Amino acid sequence: MVHKFFVAFIPIFVAIDAIGLVGRVYGSGWGHSARTTAARGFIAIFTALCISVGFIFLGKIIFTALGITVADFQVAGGLNFAWLSRTGVA
Repeated sequence: MVHKFFVAFIPIFVAIDAIGLVGRVYGSGWGHSARTTAARGFIAIFTALCISVGFIFLGKIIFTALGITVADFQVAGGLNFAWLSRTGVA
């Protein structure tokens, strides 16, 4: 079970790019109190955790119901990353 968790978690961690988003979360806190910034950071991390855990357990069911293959999801993710890198958003 632990092996399956890590096999599923590592690609999600790479796709989310938590290290790369630290600057974004930190930069979004300018002009706000430390308490507000910490609360916003917690909400962002908690939301990402819920989505990640949800996809770990329900991802296959959701993909099958919608008729989406893993390859389709990979192509869409790659296009999103390419667009974000071109626009300088990421």
